[in-house]
Amino acid sequence: MAFKLFPGRICLISDSMRACGMPEGESNLGGQKVYIKGRKATLADGTNLFDCMTTALSMGIPLGEAVKAATWNPAHELGMLDEIGSIRDGKLADFVICDSQMNRQQVYIGGQLL
Repeated sequence: MAFKLFPGRICLISDSMRACGMPEGESNLGGQKVYIKGRKATLADGTNLFDCMTTALSMGIPLGEAVKAATWNPAHELGMLDEIGSIRDGKLADFVICDSQMNRQQVYIGGQLL
């Protein structure tokens, strides 16, 4: 419903929580353990922003809208479009390559394959 009420304005975020900016280790989010390693926060089951996006897809959100909600929209709201939010020369180059079924094939952080 939110995607219909606010077209083009939804932001999917996974790291806006108590653990944001904390050192690596364990934190808490609504009674769930959160693990912070590098620039990534996940729940114990590994749930992360990619999972938020694929959940949106499973709810019928079109691929372009779900990707934009996980990338460009949050970067725009943070005023960081020069650094993140899309793949362009001079940006941080954090991105995921998926197959046609949205299975992760490769993950790049700072342009480096993980």
